[in-house]
Amino acid sequence: MALAYSSVTSSIDEINKNFQDINLDSHLFLSDDPFHLKSSEGTYIIFSPPTNISGDIYHTLTYLMLAKHEKKQLPLIQLSYDGKETLEETESQMNTYSQVKRCLRCAEHLGFKDSFLPPINFGEDNKYRPNARYAKVVGYLKKHHNKNENIYYCEQKLLTTLISNYFLTSGRDKTTKILNKSYGKWSVNEKVNNKIKKKVQQVIQTIKMKTSSKPLIIIQYRYSSKANDNQNIDEIEIFNRFIKYLNQKNYATWYLFVDSRAKKSKGISNIDNKTNCFPYEIENHDYGKLFHLEFLLQILKLKNVKGIIGNTSGCLDLAAFVGHNVLNLHQSNEMNYQSYRMFLQSSFLIVEDFNENVIENILKDKKKHWIDFTDEIMNEYMPIAADWIKNKKNTPTFPKQKFANFDDDKINNAGFVDLHQILTWKDDTLYATSIPIFKHVRKKLLKYN
Repeated sequence: MALAYSSVTSSIDEINKNFQDINLDSHLFLSDDPFHLKSSEGTYIIFSPPTNISGDIYHTLTYLMLAKHEKKQLPLIQLSYDGKETLEETESQMNTYSQVKRCLRCAEHLGFKDSFLPPINFGEDNKYRPNARYAKVVGYLKKHHNKNENIYYCEQKLLTTLISNYFLTSGRDKTTKILNKSYGKWSVNEKVNNKIKKKVQQVIQTIKMKTSSKPLIIIQYRYSSKANDNQNIDEIEIFNRFIKYLNQKNYATWYLFVDSRAKKSKGISNIDNKTNCFPYEIENHDYGKLFHLEFLLQILKLKNVKGIIGNTSGCLDLAAFVGHNVLNLHQSNEMNYQSYRMFLQSSFLIVEDFNENVIENILKDKKKHWIDFTDEIMNEYMPIAADWIKNKKNTPTFPKQKFANFDDDKINNAGFVDLHQILTWKDDTLYATSIPIFKHVRKKLLKYN
């Protein structure tokens, strides 16, 4: 099978020239003819391999909201699953089918039901690793590709790059105002809407009563056995110690648990200042995602809220999208694909390198007992977080040491290409090209950091 590459290895100057020349009239940051085949306007399909993680739906919906605001043509979204077709509301029991259904409900409640194609059902064969699942979806798309139409395919993670570019070109204030207004339009029906909003108002009132005398930091905690190693912080004690440090700095704190298993986790039951988002059931349906969203929208209105600190998840990205000042504690021992995606997200998040060395060797003594956070530990090992807490305006948004020696050639390796590649087929020939703005975004972020 022949490969036709276009502009993947272009220089920064060529990228900037192409960025100015390409036609962006119909789609938001996507060329109408990315392969220069002199074809008429095409249709974009954003696809996602089967996954047990539903947080990526927020990136998909955020891109759709920005494209709609700019009056651009919306892409079609193609989800897929390979799990047994039984709905489970308990997150630990959810499979890819349950997660797809949850994503589709979220899209419907935010007004984008018509943008989603019927999901692809790969049966119950869910033993594949992520890269094999990706290959299955691409193989399916090729087989069903209509050669008479100009259809272009992008993996869902490419939307992260496009969202980042919007933040960089339009500014954080403008972007978050658009998204806050768009996410604020969520709706199920009058009865459910009122129940969720009333419950969140009660929670907010309690938080105001307990914390109004001090600046407030929300600690958002999520643990998932299905997430990758960069996302989970297994020990709640880490956050408990961090809260102790914040309290010493005269901050009030409040836990926001965004995982149903958190209710039963060790060390959580005795915490007083907390809110659990999942499950939030009304008439046997879990509306935890909407409860969490409404909480983020309402808590943002409190005058004493400084921001949100949490571990990597789509739920934390949502907080940044609607306007919160977010500090993301991301575990990254190397600049792998997931960390590079976090680098792109540093256009709307403040990212601190919270790696295994800090957790195992700095925050524990020789007997592996936890020790308290100190100014010395924060300044030396978590300087970005230290500056964020001190309200320094020039706080970097991503650890410089992580990308200082990064090899540019890696961006064309497996995994990384999801962040910038467009696919199509012509007469069984696979065409793959990089979106011109990818290196444009990277250049801007390197400058800011």
